[in-house]
Amino acid sequence: MDSLSAILSSVRLSSTAISSADFSAPFGVQTKGAPAAIFHAILEGTAWITVDGHAPRALGPGDIVVLPHGGPHTIADDPKTPSISVRDLHGDASPSGVPRLKHGGSGARTRIFCGTFHLEHDAERSLLALLPELMHVPAPQGEEGESTAATLRLLDHEVSRGAPGSRTIILRLCDVLFVQVLREHVHASPAGARGWLAALRDEHVGKALALIHQNPAERWDARLLATRAGTSRSRLFARFTELVGEPPARYVARWRILTAADLLGHRRASVADVAERVGYSSEDAFVKAFKRHLGASPAEYRKKHAAPGPRRENPDILPA
Repeated sequence: MDSLSAILSSVRLSSTAISSADFSAPFGVQTKGAPAAIFHAILEGTAWITVDGHAPRALGPGDIVVLPHGGPHTIADDPKTPSISVRDLHGDASPSGVPRLKHGGSGARTRIFCGTFHLEHDAERSLLALLPELMHVPAPQGEEGESTAATLRLLDHEVSRGAPGSRTIILRLCDVLFVQVLREHVHASPAGARGWLAALRDEHVGKALALIHQNPAERWDARLLATRAGTSRSRLFARFTELVGEPPARYVARWRILTAADLLGHRRASVADVAERVGYSSEDAFVKAFKRHLGASPAEYRKKHAAPGPRRENPDILPA
């Protein structure tokens, strides 16, 4: 299994379709953001996105932008166009059930699909925190570009068609789209980029990350991890720390605890069983490490998280 697939399969990616919008110039819509990673896919026309603290960025047909931290932003036909709050927009349901919005004047048309991505794992916050505030993937070229373009075409078709099963297909296509965006971002990461996505470009660090995610219970000392990753201990330590932002041993320890938290929150395994499944031979050592990382004992954490309520929805999210 490749490194990106190994990491994503360990954190259970899921998506939500927010809206499909039909804007016409002049238009401008702003949002305070959302507690999730937001994406916008330009199906037709052009737009500008302005994220707080950053210069406006032009978007064209086939472009996709992801805001991993769900930060406040504005989408408009021109950065100078006045914007209204997303709360002031009204729409109706498309045949697929995805809210359909119309806004703007009588000028050029822009159609945008909007959704959110969610990692159903306790590691979500730490993994998304390592991604940049804004990920812009221009309409890619070549074979990779055709794959992403085909996903967008099918997504557009299913939203407007509304045939049986369309809603499920739309959500699966959003999952595919996010993976394609991550893949493009890995390929396009500039020299000197940091974070786990940039680390995947390094053959040895990427393999080490995949190994850790696939088998947190393995006794990952420096020698074993370096050997399995096909490099020396000194090189792996230096490159891993440089790209990921922490040494391999610290990453392993944190991933084990986050995996344990996920198991405690979603399954009925005993604390001793969870400890063994993430590589602890002593339940006492596991309990101490868990409390040190998350500020609560495994039992306290399970009591609080074992029966989560429905996923939070944020009405103040910028519709596409």
